[in-house]
Amino acid sequence: MSLTPKDAQTIFDQGFAPWVRALDLSITAISPTGATLEMPITPDLTRMGDVLSGQALAALADAHAEIARLREELEEAQAQTNSAADDRATSDSSISSSGSCCSDFANASSDL
Repeated sequence: MSLTPKDAQTIFDQGFAPWVRALDLSITAISPTGATLEMPITPDLTRMGDVLSGQALAALADAHAEIARLREELEEAQAQTNSAADDRATSDSSISSSGSCCSDFANASSDL
């Protein structure tokens, strides 16, 4: 399972500070190499001359970094889960193999 834009948007909407949520960020894409966040430029976020404020840009960058961290954390947890499942499958395979070995030995013994 990977982090989808919808899941990331839900995390953002429920878990980020109200003043960051007020930026109305949209998480439109997430890939293994990054994420795309969009922020509407409103008069509340601009200075004289319609220049976007540095604080808004910093909050956008911070939110982006946090979404990337969450994606990586989810991928690491999934990799650990897959590794544990592989270990269990290998362990089960070994048990099955041992059972086969013992039954072959029993058949060989009965032929004596």
